[in-house]
Amino acid sequence: MNESMRRMALFAVAALLALFALDSWVLSPVAETRQKLAVRIERAEKALAEAGALEKRRQEVALRLSEVAGSGEAVNLFALLQTMARETGVAGNIEYMRPSTRDGGQGVREEVVDMRLRRVALGDMAAYLGRIETAPEALTVRKLSFRADPAQGLNADVSVAVPVGREQAAPEKTSPPGPVSARDSARGPAS
Repeated sequence: MNESMRRMALFAVAALLALFALDSWVLSPVAETRQKLAVRIERAEKALAEAGALEKRRQEVALRLSEVAGSGEAVNLFALLQTMARETGVAGNIEYMRPSTRDGGQGVREEVVDMRLRRVALGDMAAYLGRIETAPEALTVRKLSFRADPAQGLNADVSVAVPVGREQAAPEKTSPPGPVSARDSARGPAS
């Protein structure tokens, strides 16, 4: 009986060691990896939701841009900004307004007005900028800088842009059909 008890105790210790080894080398690492994966999945889902929201916002802006750029009505940005300035009470503070046209990227031209306002009240400036940003013409404030002068009050430099249409692509030059020899290509097109 003594021998059988020793064997049973030895098997029990071996079984406990096997269970401990299984837990340490298999079960715990698997559970830890599972937890890490769950955290990564949660972060990825959050990032995906943010990306979806950004894509939706990008599509809304692209739609608004195409509506404005594709509309038959030409937007007179200079006159529009003057009207908004009168409506918000900053027209008397405008030092200058300089209209120009720039390439807005991706084949879109932009009408731009650079302006400087002097001695403007902060509340009036906020109302003017709010009116610009919420205009249905898809106006964009490209540059904005403020300088506070104790003697003059708030001074602002503002650059406002609006897309006015797509640039026309230059027509591609076509070559005559058929093979062209090196001698013909050096001479240029035949007259």
